[in-house]
Amino acid sequence: MNITRRSQRGPGAPFRRLLAAALAALLTLPAAGGAALAGPVPGSDDDDFRRARAAWLQDDEASALPALAQLAADGNRAARLLLGRIDTMPILQGPYLAHLPAAERNPLMRAPGGLSGLNWLPFAGEHPLVRALDTLRRPYSAEDGGMEAAETLKREGEPLAARAAAMVLAGRGHPGLRHMTPETLRSPLIDRELLFLVWRHADRDARDRVGAMVSDIHPQRALMGLSVAPEGTALWLRESRAAAPLVALCSVVCPADASACLTGAYRAVGGHELLLRIASPAESLISQEEFLASPRGRASVLRRMMLAHTLRARGEMLARLQERAPCLAAALEAEIERYRRRLPALEPRP
Repeated sequence: MNITRRSQRGPGAPFRRLLAAALAALLTLPAAGGAALAGPVPGSDDDDFRRARAAWLQDDEASALPALAQLAADGNRAARLLLGRIDTMPILQGPYLAHLPAAERNPLMRAPGGLSGLNWLPFAGEHPLVRALDTLRRPYSAEDGGMEAAETLKREGEPLAARAAAMVLAGRGHPGLRHMTPETLRSPLIDRELLFLVWRHADRDARDRVGAMVSDIHPQRALMGLSVAPEGTALWLRESRAAAPLVALCSVVCPADASACLTGAYRAVGGHELLLRIASPAESLISQEEFLASPRGRASVLRRMMLAHTLRARGEMLARLQERAPCLAAALEAEIERYRRRLPALEPRP
């Protein structure tokens, strides 16, 4: 089914050209501070890995995942890294994987061992990126190196993973992020999209200082109990690099009604914190730009919308989208349908 619809209210070709230019700019994400410490993940230039990677980006899990599983079993470290990340990131798991019973899913996605298999990350070698991701995957104590792992991600060219790590560490009450002040902004882990983390853990005076640093159009102000300027969120969505996942989706499913799509998509993904977690499994293997432009990348944004709502709330969310951005509602309904499990006895007969 073609899920792209053109609204009769659309602003026309000039706006679509502007949107295309904006998309190109938004997908040029900020580089990590400093040069990477290590080279490419071994195995990433293997032809079989490249083919499996390409199939996964085309949302062909049925071809990609068995190929990656075989490569991982044969010792390809890039395949182990990619499978390890997919296994721990639900938004990266498509309908093929969701419909597999555990007896088939676990051997496909995990290394042998334990009751249900073991995540591949600990077996992906001694690359600094792999060690950092594995450290942050596991529950840890204050001494387990969570902050050092997050800083390694930043240095290894994984700014989005480092950003997600900062949010996870703060949520876990890590001592390094528990008592933050405006001086914490010197940390390479804190970027302008994460000022709400500093605000949450600052005293009243420091909160005033941090709040003053946030533009009045930025939606993260709502996470600080501050007001957002009228139409501010809509403007921020058109201008911010952090909104690139939504821009990439709306440019395909709602090219004639992008503004309504962006605001609807922002609400549907669950707001600022969850938006920031939509990212490539590993930028060292798949750039954020390539990921967001792919069918699997766009599907991950829709999957984020699905996971942000209970089944009951999902219906209400779809009803709101149908009123404001019917093209996005149609795309999301089509994606939900892909995940709906069908019983053979209930299938219509030919």
